[in-house]
Amino acid sequence: MSFRQIKTWQWILVIAVLYPGIDVSNANNPAFVEAQQTLAARQSEARAIVEAQPGIKGVKWELDRAWLGARGIDLPPP
Repeated sequence: MSFRQIKTWQWILVIAVLYPGIDVSNANNPAFVEAQQTLAARQSEARAIVEAQPGIKGVKWELDRAWLGARGIDLPPP
């Protein structure tokens, strides 16, 4: 299983889109920390579901650039 790394500022933008009511300017904001933890938990849950399927040897995460781009988040080329 491999995870593609994205920069911290990119996660901040993703959280801002997914949770528009959260102040993302303060990384110590409890709501921001909770959002980060929620996203990490969902990713772990998804990984476990996929890996439990017969024949699956690994999971490779990729960002949905079209979805992010439609929401104003432009990422550098892979």
